[in-house]
Amino acid sequence: MGINYDEWKGHVFTAERAFDNKLLIYDAQIGDSLNINALGDVKTIGILKVDKMMFNINVLGNISMSI
Repeated sequence: MGINYDEWKGHVFTAERAFDNKLLIYDAQIGDSLNINALGDVKTIGILKVDKMMFNINVLGNISMSI
């Protein structure tokens, strides 16, 4: 996922759904998990796809319900 605070500042991290249905957010730059509420005043959130698999559009709805 990618977040933007404004036109010039942003950050990229990974997000995945755990077996207990919790949304896990990992920041590889700091080597630790994040709480989505700790991200601050985010202007936009984007989904960045990094493989060649087909994208399941229902995932977006599930993510938006988790935030």
